[in-house]
Amino acid sequence: MSINMRNGLAQCNYIIPPTKAKASRRRLPTDADLELWTDGSFEIKTHTGASAAILVSRNDNDEHIEEDAKCYTCLSSSYEAELMALLLGLQILLSRDPRYK
Repeated sequence: MSINMRNGLAQCNYIIPPTKAKASRRRLPTDADLELWTDGSFEIKTHTGASAAILVSRNDNDEHIEEDAKCYTCLSSSYEAELMALLLGLQILLSRDPRYK
């Protein structure tokens, strides 16, 4: 990994060795049963935003299973709104697992 400073910002480069890159590609599922879609938005002037997550079943009908959305009145960045959307999505997934009920 290398870190360079450019215009006051850190630029990070990490090169995955070819053998590790091939191994990680083999482990990724190509026919997942579920898809989780997330999105977040942020208004810089008011520091407000929203986040949403949608869980979809990848069967013959592409069935929409569950969704959640929240509004926020005190966010600091669009990254935070995106992070909150990911957390909503993870909460949806955990709520469907009987071990966490």
